[in-house]
Amino acid sequence: MRKLKNNKGFTLVEIIVVLVILAILAAAMIPAMLGYVEESRGKTYADQARVVYNACQTCATEAAALGATNANIADALNEYLSGGDGASLTDATSKSVCAKVNNLIGEDITSTNPTMLVVMTPSSGDTISGHVYKVYYDSNGDAEGGYMVEVNIEAGTTNVQKDTKDGTAFTWPADAPVTP
Repeated sequence: MRKLKNNKGFTLVEIIVVLVILAILAAAMIPAMLGYVEESRGKTYADQARVVYNACQTCATEAAALGATNANIADALNEYLSGGDGASLTDATSKSVCAKVNNLIGEDITSTNPTMLVVMTPSSGDTISGHVYKVYYDSNGDAEGGYMVEVNIEAGTTNVQKDTKDGTAFTWPADAPVTP
């Protein structure tokens, strides 16, 4: 009687070779993929900072049209952006107009408790009534470190700076009028 040899399947050596090839490909691709994820996070936070800027500019323009001063508008915006209730504000116009800034920003941004700061004074030149010059936005959300974004309308730039992963934060900008 003849024994039938079963040649179906792969040998152990063939399986190990395939696994080694897959491991080499994964080792090459994972860092590249993580770089794309990190880059997209930075872009997301930059977009969120622009949303904050647009909401602040909308409120500032409306409040200025009603006669509020830039100082009062900035105080009101920063009060509401920091989670305050406006109790310390003395200017009723700024208070009523700027109270809606978080609604304009949206729940998806405000629910992460970011630190936001509005600057309504230019670094040089004349101040334009109701004009937001800079918005600082610190996502400060996840354990991997947050992002600090500066939207500088005056210079036409958006700068993104990542917090370090060991928990030490970025340095708050020197030209910011308030350090949160």
